[in-house]
Amino acid sequence: MRLFELLTEAPPVIKQSKGRAPNKPKDIPMGGGAYASVLGHDDNPHEVMKISHQAQHYMSRDGYEAFVKGLAENNMHDNPYLPRVRTLRTITDDHGSVSYQARIERLTHLSELSEEQAETLVRKSLSPQFIKDDIKTQTANTGGWLWFRVLRSWLSILDRFSKEIPSSIYSTIKDSDLKGALMFVNDLAQEGNFMIDLQKSNFMARVSPYGTQLVITDPLGSQRYV
Repeated sequence: MRLFELLTEAPPVIKQSKGRAPNKPKDIPMGGGAYASVLGHDDNPHEVMKISHQAQHYMSRDGYEAFVKGLAENNMHDNPYLPRVRTLRTITDDHGSVSYQARIERLTHLSELSEEQAETLVRKSLSPQFIKDDIKTQTANTGGWLWFRVLRSWLSILDRFSKEIPSSIYSTIKDSDLKGALMFVNDLAQEGNFMIDLQKSNFMARVSPYGTQLVITDPLGSQRYV
């Protein structure tokens, strides 16, 4: 990311329109999940486009639209543990189903980090006590990538929670910004009745000259109904 963008980060711009969802641009596939695809393009190496697979009925929508709107409405766009979303465009068709296109900063997969970058990320984010205790449990493992294993241990704990993030998780965290990001996600999930989806694939890293930063990319799943 460019220095100017780091210093002048703006909230997401939300655009809404009616009509048919546009065709996907012919850009470079970079990943995706059950609800959307992520595309990159050579013209702008700093950003990607996230596009929903198809128009989603309000009874079966995932939480990404609510997540981005929450970033804007709650002034959370400057929390370093949350993604930099430039714009979100939602399109509602005649049947009330919604599709979206989001323009987002390009991030790095955790698997692409060096062990040194992983150590920087872990030491910044997690409590010294959690790190110490987790390393003790790994003494039998003589392989490398110690800091990746510590990070995976913590992420595997988060992955257990689908309805609510318990308060006990905050004792494992050192950085108050990470605590704030998870509290924000938990509040959005409770208010919108969304499943929490903090699996490992929904975390990436922001790599810059200022260090390596953990980022929660897409923490809400589908809405749940009781």
